[in-house]
Amino acid sequence: RKNVHQEAKRKGTCNMRVISKVTGILWRNASPEEKSVYERLADRVNELHCKRASIVSDTPPLTKVKETSGFRPYSIPSHLNHLNPSINLLNSSLTSSNLP
Repeated sequence: RKNVHQEAKRKGTCNMRVISKVTGILWRNASPEEKSVYERLADRVNELHCKRASIVSDTPPLTKVKETSGFRPYSIPSHLNHLNPSINLLNSSLTSSNLP
């Protein structure tokens, strides 16, 4: 795709739809030997990606996230409690539950 993009850019076409179509046609018409080169390259890139992802997941985070224990996104202000009696019930259940 990169080569097709460079060639299209040289000729003045930067439409990605055209570039993708041409790339697809070239891939379908490629010999099995040509395809195997790119498939091996893709396998190698995938191996490197997986190896890097496992290394990154093993490292501890750089900074700790500050926990906000008092944050309740759905708490109802106390001055609105008189509007609906069921709000008191809802508010009490929100404050008594263990929210993250």
